[in-house]
Amino acid sequence: MNKTIRAVSALLLTSLCVSAPVLAGTTSKYKKKKPATKPPISLQVSTLTLAPGTPIATSPTQDTIYVDPQKEQQETLRVNATIANSRGQVVVPANSQIIGVFQPAPGGARFIANKVITPDGKTYTIVASSDLIHDQKDPRSSSLGAMAGDAGIGAAGGAAVSAILNGGRLDPLTIAGGAAAGAIVGNVGAKQVVVVDRNQPLNLHLDQTLQVQPQSYYNQPR
Repeated sequence: MNKTIRAVSALLLTSLCVSAPVLAGTTSKYKKKKPATKPPISLQVSTLTLAPGTPIATSPTQDTIYVDPQKEQQETLRVNATIANSRGQVVVPANSQIIGVFQPAPGGARFIANKVITPDGKTYTIVASSDLIHDQKDPRSSSLGAMAGDAGIGAAGGAAVSAILNGGRLDPLTIAGGAAAGAIVGNVGAKQVVVVDRNQPLNLHLDQTLQVQPQSYYNQPR
């Protein structure tokens, strides 16, 4: 009897030892796996555009600009207000810089834009221009200070003439006439310039469609 019990116990122990690894492997086989992490998906916003003819109000970035109408002159202008497309999407933010050249034209000059730089540093090609900006006498030459200088030169000349004609005596009327003549000649002789006042907007218009590619943004899948 005791031998029979020992034999049965030994048999059960052997069965347990053999089946344990199999059961462990089965359990690990059906263990729940973690889902694979998906990379973020890059979504590209469609290109934003502005149609030809779109107006862009600009002004000098700092002081009033004076341009010789006989020479090309590169300048930078500032966009006064945000420019949006027909959907209300911002294409050119306010305070963007527009790079271009003042080019001579009959009667004055035109500003021809070739580059726009947004406040965050993006650069785009732009084809835009202004209407003719008429030249005028240089207002710096007709300022009170400049006219006073010309009048002083004229007065000195009048005094010299008076001394010669009057045997060394100075004639007040001759001196006054010289001063007035000097002021007039100084103003008439002022050179022509194109003036872009910092307080008056210079309106540009697009000559070709402006295309702006917004920066990509990322959509993290759940």
